[in-house]
Amino acid sequence: MKAVVAMPSGLQDTIRRINTIRNAIAHSFFPENKRDFKATRTVTYKGKNLFTIEGISLLDNDAESVISYLWPLAYESKGRTARKRNS
Repeated sequence: MKAVVAMPSGLQDTIRRINTIRNAIAHSFFPENKRDFKATRTVTYKGKNLFTIEGISLLDNDAESVISYLWPLAYESKGRTARKRNS
């Protein structure tokens, strides 16, 4: 990721957190048993249970901020227009 494009360290941390959640859910029947979540026995994102409205909202907001940063770098330079979010 760093080798492709320079980006703020906060954004790198956000991508890392999102990827940790993605890997836990995609590769395990019981993601709460993964090393990253074993201490609390629940899948958390920024200290909130991911499977609550508050937790998924935090994840969604962070994912949107990553997309908003990366989208123009990937597509707008190729003549495509800005991404429109379905709300």
